[in-house]
Amino acid sequence: MNKDEHRLWSKVRIGDGCWEWAAHVTPYGYGQVRQNGKPVHAHRAAFTLTHGLPKQNVLHRCNNKLCVRPSHLYDGSHQENSDDFARAGGHPQRKLTFEQAEWVRANASGTTRTQMAEMFGVTRKTIIWILQNKTYKHEPVETEKA
Repeated sequence: MNKDEHRLWSKVRIGDGCWEWAAHVTPYGYGQVRQNGKPVHAHRAAFTLTHGLPKQNVLHRCNNKLCVRPSHLYDGSHQENSDDFARAGGHPQRKLTFEQAEWVRANASGTTRTQMAEMFGVTRKTIIWILQNKTYKHEPVETEKA
């Protein structure tokens, strides 16, 4: 087992179903490991170590962002990735409603970022990104598929 393999598999909880990543997790809920000095999603690293480089995206059959079990991962297209994202509700990581984000913007001068973060149970960075229009820019529009 080489250094990258050992680093990856030593941080995994292996069970009967999903093998879950048990170390650093990104703000979007994906496991992250360093390979060759660069951050890589843990599921992508697991896929690459067991199946070789993917052609496009490494997707989860189990829909579990922390899963790194090779049999639960597959090389999928950008369209398949977008479809999976839409089926999961578009923005499963969102903690606030768009109405709450609008309240944050409307009350930015009278309430501190820290107070707003505590009020909504999110990080201060989430509040800052809302105020900088990096997130919660507009409410998603429901589209009907033919």
